[in-house]
Amino acid sequence: MHPRDWKKFFEVGRDRQIQPAQVPIQIAEYLEASSRNVILHHDYVLKAVKKHNVPFEQFPMIFETIDRGVAIKDKPKHVTFFHYDETEWNRWFQVTIKVAGEDRKIYLCTFYKTKEKEVRRRQKNSEQIR
Repeated sequence: MHPRDWKKFFEVGRDRQIQPAQVPIQIAEYLEASSRNVILHHDYVLKAVKKHNVPFEQFPMIFETIDRGVAIKDKPKHVTFFHYDETEWNRWFQVTIKVAGEDRKIYLCTFYKTKEKEVRRRQKNSEQIR
């Protein structure tokens, strides 16, 4: 999605959800998910913008982080991705997903900028999946 689409979703997306990315097959299998689609609720976009100060221009990094990032085992039924974008932002991004419900769908839990120190700490203490 383009940043203007993220802005529109932020402004009028109440009570909706979107699917901004898909996880690789190996991650879906690890999570025993029913689908590879990642679901993102409007409420989380509000939180990311208001609490984490994520500008609309950075939301496309959700896809990039899941697609290209290192994946680690997190809490049960959770996977966290870390990706360093050196072409546009020159910073680390983190996306955490989880499987929930009887339908075993994948939901985005967190998306924000992070620091290399945090990435190294988390990688040191967790098993890498990809």
